[in-house]
Amino acid sequence: MLGTLGLALAAAVSAVTFTKAVRLGAVAAPVPAPRPAAIAPATPVQPFPGTVPAGSRQVVSVVAPSVHSVTATLLRWQRDPDGIWQAVGAPVRVALGAAGLTTTPTDFAAQTPLGTWAMDLVVARDAGISRLPEHVLTPGDGWSSCLTCADYDHLSGTGELWDGRNGWAQVAIHIVTNPHHRPGDSSGIFLHVGGGAPSAGCVSASLATALAVAGWLDPAAAPRIVIALG
Repeated sequence: MLGTLGLALAAAVSAVTFTKAVRLGAVAAPVPAPRPAAIAPATPVQPFPGTVPAGSRQVVSVVAPSVHSVTATLLRWQRDPDGIWQAVGAPVRVALGAAGLTTTPTDFAAQTPLGTWAMDLVVARDAGISRLPEHVLTPGDGWSSCLTCADYDHLSGTGELWDGRNGWAQVAIHIVTNPHHRPGDSSGIFLHVGGGAPSAGCVSASLATALAVAGWLDPAAAPRIVIALG
C-alpha cells in the first residue's frame, strides 16, 4: 500500500514539475499533428473520344478505328447529376461514308465529317417520334445541295426525301456539320435508316436504332453527336 502511494505521489510531483518547465520555456510544448490536406474531387472521366460542351447531357458517340473506316460503333450516353456519363442501351454497328471520314467535309466526296455536332431536326415519314423539332415528309420534299441556290443545305423541293420515305428517309436526324451553310462544305448530313452499305457521307443505322435515337434525344439536354476516331 505504501509503495503504491509513493509511486502515485512521485508521478504527481513529476507532472507538476513538467508543467512548470513548459511554462518557463525549459521544455518545448507538444506540437499538434498537422491536419491532412483536403483532396479535390476527381474530374469524371469521359468514356468516349472528342470534346463535348459543358452543358450537354446527351451524347451519341460514333467511333471508328481509322479515317478509312466505312463502319463505326454507335452508343448513346447520358450525363448524370454527378457529371458521370452512363451508357444507354447497347453499342451497335453503323455505316459511314464510302470514302471514310474527314475533318474537311465537302459535297464532292462521300466522307463522314469528324467532330462534335448539334442535331436540330428530325425528318420522318410519321409524326411524334422525337422531342426534337420534326418535319413530317410531304410530296416533293428534299434537301438542297445546289451550290448557287438560296435554299442550299435546307429543306427543299428536290424530292429525294419524299422518295425515300419508306426506306432511308423513314427516320433522318439532321446533323449540323455546316452551321453557316457555306456552299460546298457538305450539305444534308443525317443519321438515317440504312441497310448496312456505306453512304454518301451520312451515318446510317437500322430502323430500330434510328427510332431509338430519335425518341431518346431531348433538346433540353443540348444533345450532341460525336463522330471520332478511337
